[in-house]
Amino acid sequence: MLFGFLALGQDISGTYSDGADKFIFAKQGNYFSFVAKNKEVKYAEGFAYCSTDAKTIVFVFKRVDNAQIGLASFVLEGKKLTGKTINPDLTERWKGTYTKQ
Repeated sequence: MLFGFLALGQDISGTYSDGADKFIFAKQGNYFSFVAKNKEVKYAEGFAYCSTDAKTIVFVFKRVDNAQIGLASFVLEGKKLTGKTINPDLTERWKGTYTKQ
């Protein structure tokens, strides 16, 4: 468990897109691997957990093109992920909605 979230609470496997950017989640035992791509070029990777009740997804990632790291919290509503990514100092990095393909 991580922050009260049960690993594999809901199967979020798949690709979610906001246009050019893609978030890809794949089941890996008791968590999900995470990859972010822009125009098919990977720019971040990490791992994610999903709660069953709140349908909340939290993930931690690192950039593959530099030394930056970040955190994210998204809510799953049907086929849409809505939320934001956060820098280690808790400032907002990005927010928006991704739709499952």
